[in-house]
Amino acid sequence: MSKLFWLQGYRQVKLITNLNQDTKSTGHLIVSPGQAHEINFGEDIVKILPENGVTAGDRGFCSHKV
Repeated sequence: MSKLFWLQGYRQVKLITNLNQDTKSTGHLIVSPGQAHEINFGEDIVKILPENGVTAGDRGFCSHKV
């Protein structure tokens, strides 16, 4: 599906954030435009992972040049 969006001029964006389950708040947000694979963010993910929390990531598409 991403290739179909790419052909129409949309670009991929990776979104990675964390949630501290004790405070129920997010702390960090990584927004990465482009097609970099998630493995490239491994060190960053470990750094932002709270002691009692979770880090989640997803990708989407944008039509704005970044």
